[in-house]
Amino acid sequence: LNTLLDAVSFTWLAFWAGFVGPTGFASNALNIMLSYMLIFVFPFRRALIVVPLCFLAQCTTTVIVSLQGVPVTGGRSTIVELAVLGIGLSLSVAAKRMIELSKWESFVMLQEKAAQVIHEKVLRVEAEFAHEVAVAEMKPSDSIDRCHEASGSNSCCKTISPSMQSAPAVLH
Repeated sequence: LNTLLDAVSFTWLAFWAGFVGPTGFASNALNIMLSYMLIFVFPFRRALIVVPLCFLAQCTTTVIVSLQGVPVTGGRSTIVELAVLGIGLSLSVAAKRMIELSKWESFVMLQEKAAQVIHEKVLRVEAEFAHEVAVAEMKPSDSIDRCHEASGSNSCCKTISPSMQSAPAVLH
C-alpha cells in the first residue's frame, strides 16, 4: 500500500512537472524531493518502482506538451534536461543500493562479532569450571603442602571456593 501511495503521489507530481517543463520550479522540486526520498526514506525495492514510473511520467508529459505546440523551453535543451534528470535519479538509486548493501554488511559483521563474544565467554566459563573441578578434587592436605612449598612460610593457603562471578549473563 505504501508503494502504491508513493507511486501515485510522485507520478502526479511528475505529470504536473511535465506540464510546466523541465526547467520549471515543479521539475526542480520533483528532482529534489525524489532524490531525498530515495536516499533517506524509500527502501531500494520501492525506489525501483517509483523512480522509473515517475521519470517516465514526466518525460511523457513533457513530450506530449511540446508536441501540442505549447512552448516549453525549446527542443534540444528539453531533451538534455530530461536526460540530466534521468542521470541524477539513476545516481540516487545507485547511492541507495550502496547504502543498503553497506548496512547489510555492517549487520552481518555485528552478528559475527556477537557470536564470537559468546563463544569466548563459553570458553572462559569452561576453563574456569575445569579449574574449579580440579581444585575441588585436590586433597586438602596436598594443597596445604603445596602452599608451604611455594610460599616458604608457615602460613597455610585457603582453599579456593567455586566462583560464580564470571558466569555469563543469560544469553538471548
